Amino acid sequence: YNNRGLTYQKLGELEKALADFTRALELEPDYWEACYNRAQALADGGRYRESLADLSRLPKTYRDSAYVLISTANAKSHLGDQAGALADYNVALLKNPSSAEALINRGYLFFSEKRYAQAGEDFRKALQLDSTQHTAYNNLALIEAQTGNFIRALQLADQALARKPGEATYLNNRGFFLLKLNRLADGRAAIESALRLNDANAWAWRNRGLHHLLNGDAVLALADLKKAETLDPSVESLYFYLGEAHRLAKNQAEACRAYRKAKQLGDPSVTPELLKGCS
Repeated sequence: YNNRGLTYQKLGELEKALADFTRALELEPDYWEACYNRAQALADGGRYRESLADLSRLPKTYRDSAYVLISTANAKSHLGDQAGALADYNVALLKNPSSAEALINRGYLFFSEKRYAQAGEDFRKALQLDSTQHTAYNNLALIEAQTGNFIRALQLADQALARKPGEATYLNNRGFFLLKLNRLADGRAAIESALRLNDANAWAWRNRGLHHLLNGDAVLALADLKKAETLDPSVESLYFYLGEAHRLAKNQAEACRAYRKAKQLGDPSVTPELLKGCS
């Protein structure tokens, strides 16, 4: 049952995998490999609290191992317990300093907290250990973009795509970097490819909206940016771009409403000068 569950998990058939891991544990309650595997399958399905519950059932010798600590940290991070996740990643790396996975995941946690220097250090260390880690290249690209170095960001995005061709997230990021380099047609093509692979990606809709905005088409820009808003209103700079699109459409009241929302979310693009025309 455990081995068949692993096969189902690799095939992406999570419910069948979970059923087999559960059956294995019914037959042998202290079959800790099946318990860990079920925790992983639960995490793959976004059921992080249940995953943590299974991980906490493991004996201390298992819980103290680097791979279980990484799984525990991943679940905590998804549940918003960043301090707990960071502590577990740190211990995992003390136990196994050559874990590229722990370095990448800790780096992403640092990135989410805007600790870009520490994040970059972790991603570069991960690539020294394993140069095939496409996620590290993508995340380094995002750090370069934060500092406005879009040429280097594009190079790193291409490195990520060379290792994982057709990854929608990487294609979308590449498209954004191209837009920032004023290569609008190339950027649009990459973003369209990303949307064909995943049309529920709010960032891709935002980026296509930005393309329309840069092309001076307020109607199409607003349509795409509003689509992004319905999917995920927390997307970075979304409300600033919405404000710009409304201003292009000569709808100052809506532009001001969007700018205020962007300011409330801490978007540095909204300057006092930009808000001067808002009563």
